[in-house]
Amino acid sequence: GPTGSGKTTTIYNTLLYVATPDKKCATLEDPVEGKIYGVSQFQVTEQPDETVDQAYARAFKAMMRVDPDALLISEIRGPETAGVYQQAVETGHFAMTTVHAYSALGVYERLSSDQIGVPLSVLANNEFLSLVVHQLLLQRLCDHCKLPGADHLSIDMLHNLEKLVGLDGI
Repeated sequence: GPTGSGKTTTIYNTLLYVATPDKKCATLEDPVEGKIYGVSQFQVTEQPDETVDQAYARAFKAMMRVDPDALLISEIRGPETAGVYQQAVETGHFAMTTVHAYSALGVYERLSSDQIGVPLSVLANNEFLSLVVHQLLLQRLCDHCKLPGADHLSIDMLHNLEKLVGLDGI
């Protein structure tokens, strides 16, 4: 999703669900956005004579020494993070990440773009991305702007909404 859509909150909570006491879990983040109990978190920090690629490679090597059962790479921003994520998946690790995109299909477009450069042959592999979730936060309407749904939605739409979520607040 786009900036501010809650991706980090969602992926942290997903990792908490996966991170049971019998599993070793680790994160590779730039920056670490919050403490996750029971998870080894690694901050990517460039050294003076080091490129971003080298910093991610070094941090990834450190993270892999933990031999995690599950890992989180905070965000694929460019070729370096995409390469680290690809390496994690290819070594058989359960890996999660986020990408800034404006639709679920946009994730594939963004990853294959010149900016990130993941080859289409890698994206077509069902082990590289086994689940894609796109999320947006909906704006909350103020009391002045709200209109009753029953006055503006079709009977079919109201019936479907009632079955899915109930009509309170629609």
